[in-house]
Amino acid sequence: MTKKSLSKAQRSKIVTTILGIAGDVEAIYLYGSMARGEGRDDSDIDIAIMRLAPIDASLALELRTELGAALSRDIDLLDLRRTPTEMAFQAVTDGILLHGESDPAVALYENSIMSMYAALQLERREIIADIVARGSVYGS
Repeated sequence: MTKKSLSKAQRSKIVTTILGIAGDVEAIYLYGSMARGEGRDDSDIDIAIMRLAPIDASLALELRTELGAALSRDIDLLDLRRTPTEMAFQAVTDGILLHGESDPAVALYENSIMSMYAALQLERREIIADIVARGSVYGS
């Protein structure tokens, strides 16, 4: 089976489509299997968007529909302003920044997510150590 990724033209289409529909977008990341060059024929395209305003349901539907039609694939959209830390960290660190390279707000967001993720891992370490010491998740 041949592994797939997106061409430069397809990446450009993602950016122009999102900017044309959503407007005030600070950053667009391609993440997941297509960003890693590990896509399959049935892989969707994972896109994370950082926008000044939240992405409501109707905007998300419009973006998925237009991008899906343009790229002939299912689209998975992530609103970075409403995403749990772990997912945002994955999109930012494993993804490809398609738009927003020179925006200081994007660099600030990336640093913030990395700090929040590090803090989350420290908190989890204590919880996991407690579970191991007790030998149970739910009590002694």
